[in-house]
Amino acid sequence: MTSNKRLMMITCFFPPDGGAGVQRSLKFAKYLPEFNWDVTVVTREVVKKRARFEPEDSSLLSELTSQLNCSVERVEPDSKIKKLGQIDKFEPWAYAAGEKAVELLNGNSYDAIFITMSPFSLVRTAEYIRKFHNVPIILDFRDPWALDGWQPQKSYFHWLRHFRIMRKAILDADGVVANTVEAGKIFAKSFSGYQNKKHTVIENGYDAEDFSEVKESKSFAINKIEKNKIFTLVFTGTLMTHALGKSMKIKDLIKRTLRYSHEKIDETGRSLVHLIAAIKLLRKEDHPLGTQIRIECLGPETLADREFIKESGMSDIVTFRGYVPHEQSVQRIKMADALFLPLHNIEEGQRSRIVPGKTYEYLATGRPILGCLPEGDARDFIENCGVGVVVDPTSPIAIADALKKIVDIACDDQNKSYPRDWVAGFERKALTKQLSVFLDDICEESY
Repeated sequence: MTSNKRLMMITCFFPPDGGAGVQRSLKFAKYLPEFNWDVTVVTREVVKKRARFEPEDSSLLSELTSQLNCSVERVEPDSKIKKLGQIDKFEPWAYAAGEKAVELLNGNSYDAIFITMSPFSLVRTAEYIRKFHNVPIILDFRDPWALDGWQPQKSYFHWLRHFRIMRKAILDADGVVANTVEAGKIFAKSFSGYQNKKHTVIENGYDAEDFSEVKESKSFAINKIEKNKIFTLVFTGTLMTHALGKSMKIKDLIKRTLRYSHEKIDETGRSLVHLIAAIKLLRKEDHPLGTQIRIECLGPETLADREFIKESGMSDIVTFRGYVPHEQSVQRIKMADALFLPLHNIEEGQRSRIVPGKTYEYLATGRPILGCLPEGDARDFIENCGVGVVVDPTSPIAIADALKKIVDIACDDQNKSYPRDWVAGFERKALTKQLSVFLDDICEESY
């Protein structure tokens, strides 16, 4: 019987941290032992003070209790690290993680190290480990960092520094994982020598255990029911309403003008602003959906989110639930009339480099999906699923028409053409198998 290989997974965010980014590392740690890899997770200490993108979800810890071949090492940040010139605010933790990794390597044998980012200062962890040990290091990019429109820098020169650090990290790595096809393509286009590296694409996904019982929502036929029938459109995740830039101070406007990113995006697509404008158009034409629709948002909300809805006069149809445990979020999307998937807009002729993590769980429900999406992988997925409607993310007129189509789809409970086999390719265990094969390949080459 072949003994298992040993993997050290370094991830800043891990349960009881919650949010979409945590799911990737958690599910890899959960399922890798089934593919002959024992896992040691190096992560941060449990924090009490949390930022908006760092929600707590203690319920996720239960997923690892049955994994006898997964251990967790928690590390505090290194307070000695100076702040000047840091890649991001997590750099002190990145160095502490490197020290812990070296300590573990000194006393144990590991076949590979898997570092999943963001934060992108974890490239410092890889650099530190290489000073002391020659062990294969794989970098997992959950976002395309310097090539991502959501990672703008203070100026072009700040961006160029990050780009060069990213390029060096990729070319030094023994393996590179991108989480979307488009991200993999932009890596290859931007970094000479990338094609000669061991690289792959492993997307995000959903856990089949969460979707073992997918109950159908009651069919909704807006022209056949009483006037008080409600149609619920559910959104999970984080809105970026602050991107509207209302009442921005002069110094903030100057900073916004100077900042630079490799990808030009219209951030307002990732908000409710264009959806609300579409509903107002439906009301103008006296379409029943204009008054019967309800929007339910599950995720960390901000004052900007609430103020926008209040000022729009739509407080009666929008409900903010705040962050809820992942299990509850999954249950809610499984019962929705339809699901809302917004993303930023991009320049004509370009393709988005990211796919919202919620996309895959939306697909797993089989529920109708309103995809307000630019060209890219996410748009392709929703078009392929057979129960989605995709439109320009910043066109209220197109969104209003799409809402009418979504109602028609919701009326059809059969969904006979729903490509369940295709969707199953995004199941977390299947994705983890892909990772295990990639890791095996890298280890075999290093021996």
